[in-house]
Amino acid sequence: MKRIKKNHEPKSLEEYRNDTKTSNSYSEFKNKDAEQCKKDEQANKTNNLRRALLNEQGYICCYCMSRISCYNSKIEHFKPQSLYKELQLDYKNLFIACKGNSSKEQFCDTHKANQELKKINLLEDIEKKIKYKKTKDNIEIYSEDQEIDDEINKILNLNASVLKANRKEKYNGVLNELKKKNFKIIIGLVVVLISLIVFAILRNDSKPITATEAS
Repeated sequence: MKRIKKNHEPKSLEEYRNDTKTSNSYSEFKNKDAEQCKKDEQANKTNNLRRALLNEQGYICCYCMSRISCYNSKIEHFKPQSLYKELQLDYKNLFIACKGNSSKEQFCDTHKANQELKKINLLEDIEKKIKYKKTKDNIEIYSEDQEIDDEINKILNLNASVLKANRKEKYNGVLNELKKKNFKIIIGLVVVLISLIVFAILRNDSKPITATEAS
């Protein structure tokens, strides 16, 4: 997780909320579906709520930071609609999350459901309060703050087996890329060194012979 900096809300949401002819119900707000999101994406527009949130978060889940898109995401009400109806159209309460499920587990918003996060705040520097621990097979997320750690595991289930395995896979991928880059840098330095040696040899061989040296 990391802090999410909110941009200005899409005009479609603002207009819907201010329209006295509408019910002001999130469920009836149409400009949030995946199909319109895809159309906006292709036209490079951000009027769709889902598309605006994806752009804002860099196409990653607000909780597990997995890659997401128009079709494999869901709009998350940080403060649950069931408890805070007055915030259902408040842009500062809206985020975008992954689908939150695998064949065996639920996590992120899906596992959270109507539970409330009281210690984790996505609008603050939450990344300063969490850490990662590498084990032999996986990478776990945790916090030294016990209340935050409880929310990570009991409400969001961010240590679901599929998420731990995904983190390890990403870690190994980055590690391999760094090794490749370091190898290329070493090869590059060797080539430069050989070139300098060859240049120095050729330079010495091409020096003109003086009268003293000739005698």
